[in-house]
Amino acid sequence: MARRKEVLTTGDVATICQVAPRTVSKWFDSGQLKGYRVPGSKDRRIPVDELVRFMRSHGMPLRGLDTGRSKVLVVSPDQGFRESVVESLGRQTSFECAAAGSAFSAGLAAARLGPHVMLVDTGSPELGPIDGWSALREVEEMRGVKIVAMTSDRDAVQTLTHRGFDACLVRPFEVKELTETLDSVIEPGAV
Repeated sequence: MARRKEVLTTGDVATICQVAPRTVSKWFDSGQLKGYRVPGSKDRRIPVDELVRFMRSHGMPLRGLDTGRSKVLVVSPDQGFRESVVESLGRQTSFECAAAGSAFSAGLAAARLGPHVMLVDTGSPELGPIDGWSALREVEEMRGVKIVAMTSDRDAVQTLTHRGFDACLVRPFEVKELTETLDSVIEPGAV
């Protein structure tokens, strides 16, 4: 499972805060964001606790930083499958999970949860066109979200990755495969 890093690079902080690395450097250099420089280099390091303090004081969404848990949104119109995935992740991992049965409810849940990863059942026409999911990244609040396709069609994996999905899971899959996939797509320092 994704482990919380205790110290972050300016690149990690930029990804979490959804800003340019240069902006993080300015925060650091002006003393707004506390940290230290790596001896013998100009590299900056920011402790996670300091970043949480900074983000809270500036009203920025923490996206799981305060709990150290990655947030996953499972999207599938198949209620049984959706609940099974959420239950498995909740029981056997430290991921914080939510579920949605339609594209509309996924949008509402994503706004509320601020997920790190969305697991999308791409075999369901009810969820709309596949290209719509990768287009989510055009929304500023969703830029850092990883989108993983869940499909029962092995032949579709390459097509899905070429259409913007960060990874694909072929149904049926085991919880271990699911967690390994989630760990592989979650950015270091994201939680």
